[in-house]
Amino acid sequence: MPGESGYTVRIFTPLKWIEFQAADAKKELKPFSLADVTPEMREPLLRVLAEPSRPAYINGTGIAGASNVHRVVLADKDKGNVVQPLTNQQGAVEDNSALRSITYSSAFATFPMSAVDGIRGDDNGEFFVVVVGDKGNKYFKVKTRMFKLLF
Repeated sequence: MPGESGYTVRIFTPLKWIEFQAADAKKELKPFSLADVTPEMREPLLRVLAEPSRPAYINGTGIAGASNVHRVVLADKDKGNVVQPLTNQQGAVEDNSALRSITYSSAFATFPMSAVDGIRGDDNGEFFVVVVGDKGNKYFKVKTRMFKLLF
């Protein structure tokens, strides 16, 4: 439910990033083939998109559940080692109603897969995606059961 965490996080390995680009092209009714896969898409990067959860209603209580995203970092399971992004791009998420509109910031960050491997170095490999926003930091744990989808 939007507002519970305040954020929505999507994580992409290189293969998942290519799959996302293909799905996005299909949604836009654009062609996408192997020829459209660029060297940049294949780079060994973990890509993370963090967006504010969108309120069901643009009113005081709905708006209170969302927060601007400033940046994204990664942390090991003990939260002691933090990996800074190679890139951190700001974006905008806008919601409109008949009476008002509101714009929140989102962040798209990239991390070298070698740095991800470094923070996954323990027995189970779990780590955190940390969203830094207006209302403090929110830690999203990437659990071992999620690895089949990602790695």
